[in-house]
Amino acid sequence: MTQLVIELLANRSPPSCVRENILTVANTLLPNYEVIDQLPSLDFVRKSRGTLSYLTKLSAADLLARTPVWLENHTDGTSLRQVHIGNNLVRIASGAGYKTICLDNAILSVDESSECVRDGVVRSFTQGAAMLDQWRVITAELYPGRQDLLDRIPQAAQLSIAKLAKNGWIMTDTCHAATKFRRLFVESIIQVAKDEGLPAREIKVYQAGEFLPFKQLFNSFYNIRLTLVIAFQIAGNTCVMFGLAQ
Repeated sequence: MTQLVIELLANRSPPSCVRENILTVANTLLPNYEVIDQLPSLDFVRKSRGTLSYLTKLSAADLLARTPVWLENHTDGTSLRQVHIGNNLVRIASGAGYKTICLDNAILSVDESSECVRDGVVRSFTQGAAMLDQWRVITAELYPGRQDLLDRIPQAAQLSIAKLAKNGWIMTDTCHAATKFRRLFVESIIQVAKDEGLPAREIKVYQAGEFLPFKQLFNSFYNIRLTLVIAFQIAGNTCVMFGLAQ
């Protein structure tokens, strides 16, 4: 029953409709049988959204840990009642094309400073790695001796921001706070990569941003499309690219 509730919530069924949906499906598929003995309460359905949120983050962490190369990381945020809420998106390449994975869409920071936002984004990766570890522990307890099941669960060390040090891109907007965040986040990526033994000559992290005020200015007054790309090398391992494009 719990799995059915989570499946319905994942398909955007409102919590108030889940009970009726379960009953309708059962009566439609098996009209001559009484297969429903008791329906979950509305309170249980609402609380199951927390379970769904956890499973969603765990699935994202699992997919990112399995992927050997991360192409791009994008973060953005907003403020709600003086509380900063950020997100953490990673773009990967798969056999079917490109995918953007949301590891966390509600990162709460102490304040809106670039340092706190950077710490929150790094923490989202650390939390994802801890969830993978917990998954392995629970699997080992429920299925003792099943090494084949443990082999299917990635190691926590595989969910590392060091993967972005291999020609990865860090994407934000170009406000002062976001620009400082990019610099701090790149420093964290390089440090983690060095700690994991990646040679300095192989560490390459790229940054990119868009001049939104300029773009709006040109579009509003001149109705043109301007593409401006400026790239330069910093310290031999970090490249910054600013793009103004439509």
